[in-house]
Amino acid sequence: MPSRGPWIDHFPDNFLWSNATLILKGMAPYGVVSLEEMDRCCEKLRTREGEADRGKAWFEEWRALGDQVEKRGDEALAKGRKITAGDYYVRAGIYHYNAERFISPSSEKKAQCAHAYKRLASGHPVAPAERRVRRGAL
Repeated sequence: MPSRGPWIDHFPDNFLWSNATLILKGMAPYGVVSLEEMDRCCEKLRTREGEADRGKAWFEEWRALGDQVEKRGDEALAKGRKITAGDYYVRAGIYHYNAERFISPSSEKKAQCAHAYKRLASGHPVAPAERRVRRGAL
């Protein structure tokens, strides 16, 4: 079957990774993911597609991206940039949640989900409400 291009078949020989990536791409219009950050992560994953434990590779790369974005949020918050920090935390939470996608049910999966939720929850109160106030919606 011919490839439908990188937008749909980001990983032409890996339907699961392509589908998971496409789901995240669909979140871009809502500002909860960055296509550039995702592309960097996927390029790292492209070099790891042949590994025996592809689920582990997926976890490691998305977790690393989540950690990196989370750190940017911490730095922004330390500078008093709450809206920017909230944006980073929401994105970090999405990436952390995506990291657990191919982990079998286990304490590791539960811990990763809890971490993702913590990041999402810490970002939502910081960013969206203030954004709505600035736009005059509240």
